[in-house]
Amino acid sequence: MAFCSKCGAQLVAGAAFCTSCGAPAGGFVPAPFGVGAGGGDGEDRSFIGSIKLCLRKYALFTGRAPRAEFWWWVLATVTIGGIIDAINLPTYISYFNAIEAYAQDPTLAQPVLFSPGIAVGDLFSLGILLPNLAVNVRRLHDTDRSGWWLLMFFVPLVGPILLLVWFCQRGTRGPNPYGTDPLPAFV
Repeated sequence: MAFCSKCGAQLVAGAAFCTSCGAPAGGFVPAPFGVGAGGGDGEDRSFIGSIKLCLRKYALFTGRAPRAEFWWWVLATVTIGGIIDAINLPTYISYFNAIEAYAQDPTLAQPVLFSPGIAVGDLFSLGILLPNLAVNVRRLHDTDRSGWWLLMFFVPLVGPILLLVWFCQRGTRGPNPYGTDPLPAFV
């Protein structure tokens, strides 16, 4: 089963054109909503496609980001950050053990927290700072809100919950002041 990417009508198997709007066969997307395929803007919003898209739009704070693009990016960055932290766990444990030993015997050398793994983690965090901010702002734009609403994160308890609710909502259908709808019209 396939649907027309222009009007969303169900297509007859093997049809060369949509019977509703006349769109050519190249405009068809598989059911149910072109999962892994492009949206209304033609961008690939699969897992890998969303990561590439966020990296390509590294510091682009204009436009819109649908839920798939945003949440795939979040999943990727949290997973990579968790892997880096898991690799660095022995370093953290030995550091805290050294602090405890230093507290009991101040004649020992004062412990210093540094390892190549921690440096990699810090560089990763620094490297994704701008794309994180950019995709958050574009996600707010998709819900027809200014990127300045991201500052709600600093309002204790209420701010992060409100942002989470907004990030989970479907974006406004059709164009809004921040750009055209990145999803096909029938989603």
